[in-house]
Amino acid sequence: MYKIAIFLVLFIYPLLAQNSKTKALLIGINKYENLPKKYWLDGCENDVSIVKNMLKTHFSVDNITTLINEEATRETILKELDKLSQYAKKPSTQIIIFFSGHGSLKKDGPDGDEADGFDETILTYNSTLQGEGDIIDDEIHQVLQNLTALKAHVTMIFDCCHSGSGNRGSTKMRNLERPFSLLSQTAKMEVEKHEAIPGMVFLSACHSYEKEPEYVDKISGKTFGLLTFHLVKAIEEAKQQTITYQWLFEKIHSYYAQIPWTPSPTLSGNKQKIVFAKQLQILPKMAKVTKVQQRKKRVFLNRGSLHNFSKGSIFCLLPPDEVLKIGTNLPKKYLLVKLIDCSPFSSIAKVIRNKGDITHHFPREMHPLLSNNTHIRHVTKNWKALELLHNYGDLRLQLFIEHEFYNEELHRKAISFEYFTAHHPLLSATLKQLEEVNAVKMVSKLQKADAILRVGKKKAAVVWAQGDNILDSSPISKNHEPKGFGPVLLNNSKQSCLKLEDILLHMGKAYNLITLNPIEEWNGFTVDLVDLEEIDESDDIDEIVAIDDEMPSFEDLRQIGFLFHNNTDSDVYPHVIYIDSSLQIQVLYPPKSVPDDVEISVGPGQKRILSGLELESLDENGRETLKIIVSSIHQDFSELELHSLSKSRAQKISETEQTVIGNLLFQSVFSKKRSTFGAFCKRARLLKQPPRWTVLTKRWITTGE
Repeated sequence: MYKIAIFLVLFIYPLLAQNSKTKALLIGINKYENLPKKYWLDGCENDVSIVKNMLKTHFSVDNITTLINEEATRETILKELDKLSQYAKKPSTQIIIFFSGHGSLKKDGPDGDEADGFDETILTYNSTLQGEGDIIDDEIHQVLQNLTALKAHVTMIFDCCHSGSGNRGSTKMRNLERPFSLLSQTAKMEVEKHEAIPGMVFLSACHSYEKEPEYVDKISGKTFGLLTFHLVKAIEEAKQQTITYQWLFEKIHSYYAQIPWTPSPTLSGNKQKIVFAKQLQILPKMAKVTKVQQRKKRVFLNRGSLHNFSKGSIFCLLPPDEVLKIGTNLPKKYLLVKLIDCSPFSSIAKVIRNKGDITHHFPREMHPLLSNNTHIRHVTKNWKALELLHNYGDLRLQLFIEHEFYNEELHRKAISFEYFTAHHPLLSATLKQLEEVNAVKMVSKLQKADAILRVGKKKAAVVWAQGDNILDSSPISKNHEPKGFGPVLLNNSKQSCLKLEDILLHMGKAYNLITLNPIEEWNGFTVDLVDLEEIDESDDIDEIVAIDDEMPSFEDLRQIGFLFHNNTDSDVYPHVIYIDSSLQIQVLYPPKSVPDDVEISVGPGQKRILSGLELESLDENGRETLKIIVSSIHQDFSELELHSLSKSRAQKISETEQTVIGNLLFQSVFSKKRSTFGAFCKRARLLKQPPRWTVLTKRWITTGE
């Protein structure tokens, strides 16, 4: 069993004053003085940086102490925690404690208060493999008791893992395996063994049987904690001043659902508590210019990857007093720029000199508008940046190759494409062919990968790169072979080549569909899973009870339905796309043949059960995904089920493909439809109101025997 990997605990008393004094202690440890470098982490310093920025920008928290790497010794951390008690003597004090680093277990001390004989710990900079230098859960609990006794309002965020599973995967996990055999499958750890302090809210990044990996932001290339990054992203995207933990949890869960294989967050306690017990300061929606480099023809913007900005996107710079509305022309002064670099909170754009580089992405009637009519010398700080064209990035499946072998313990080592070619020439030729048709891109760094091809002695398998998701409890032996999608026999046969091609094409399609995310929000829709076997035709749809779990687990055969609710004031058209655990894609709604008298749109305020799905086989563990694409017009996505388009069809543009979402989906699924620059979302706001669309995602787990 894997221990819960990340948790956030909030202790708060009611009627917290909005202007309460706030003190934050942020701790991030990538490097460990007494641990081998293979146990060092990558994203903890970045976690502290974005949390600090978030607290200062959105919650006006200025009293912040940070401890990074060598600053975060056991002695210093305990000293700073003790100082919080002195600070908490002031009335209406808000205390925020954030820790990002390794967690682990160690043998219980002489007090023997642990039922399983192990203490949960966080590792400090001077911790050892034997557990010396750790801070145990009892010490942390004592700090919380002291603070709450002083009526302080305490928020704790721990971005670490206390599982004893060890770091056997290519993706780094925030847990440390101790060198003694304390981490048996029978050891059952309690998340909160002390009596819960009243008012506690508990937010976890995953269930006890899951592992939590570090997260690589593909846009900026930087590494973070999975929960930390998406917690900050949710707050950055909030549009209301008061946000609750329920809202935050649902937002984080929606982000997790857009990653092929991630743990599932959980939330317990008072879900309606206000996050950090403070009003959120909403930043202006539109990005602004913060710096101008005239000689380099570059501008710096105050938005980045946390705000869905991406390299290659086209922006229009406007004077601060200009207001653009749908259907209007560009103003007298404007400048077109292209994003060339993005970090989490900022980005850099460069002036577009040749409009021929971008005109083919816009409707013909917009071409006269694309000539820059001002010079960068006229651009100043606080000019606005309006996104005209969003780049969804490279839609090829980024593939990393590594050798997996057993030598007393499991090892994984990157291998070059040249080495793979020398030993497996036919399989290598298959990969080259997939590169030529824009289906796959070979990468040499794991951080850039979407999927990993793991090569063993006689077999190979493919797994998702985001998280070490192959949780296999069977004993590992010297005859071990990689597990995942496959296996593919390493015999250089035509059959093996076809199987590898099929796996990678299906993974590429599934990856792009799962990660599909609209840039502009269109709210007002919900979808819930329901058990159709518990519903009669006579049941009132408003009384149907949904399956109350954000990530349900199904152990037996059953029929599930999808209860869609339209809370907007207009008719909408939902489209249901199902991706099963074997990466097969099926369009469930609307059905392929619909009688004229059957209404497929859902009216304002209406609810409807959209089709149903019978879980036919639960022989193996798996994770399944449902994408509900909501559009303001009816569209035909049935061709997404095809393995490939016929040659006669490949060059044609259907009515659905001419829409933004249709164009994006067909480029995502069919490699031969992709443009050189990846998929772009055309924002024709300057001409007319384009069809609106958004995407909802539901996931569930199937548990086999």
